[in-house]
Amino acid sequence: MRFVNRYDEALLHLIYAGSDIIWCQSFHDPLPQVPLKALKYGAAPVAVTSNENKFRHFVAHEQETTRFSQFISSAFGYLSLSQAVDEIKNNPSKWKQKIADAMVKDFSWNAECYDVHVSAYTAMKSL
Repeated sequence: MRFVNRYDEALLHLIYAGSDIIWCQSFHDPLPQVPLKALKYGAAPVAVTSNENKFRHFVAHEQETTRFSQFISSAFGYLSLSQAVDEIKNNPSKWKQKIADAMVKDFSWNAECYDVHVSAYTAMKSL
């Protein structure tokens, strides 16, 4: 484990690409950039939240749940750092498949957000 206390875009890409696990401050962030980037680079996002804290859900109940938030919550939402390390060591083929499945998912604008915005615009037009 290593903490880097500076921002460097090129270094950031190397860190994501060379990591198996990326610690995320929270999955509650309204802009889930860190977990999304981690998945695209093949690293598992793990929330820095203790096991005793049962508030590891990705979105608040009053917010609309997106495909990304549903996926991250079901695949990594309750995964602690020790569980992730254990899974990497004890079942590497299952772990690699889990990460490979996450990497091919399309959570881009065209995949999900576009549909949400079009339906919102259509609803506004019909008022």
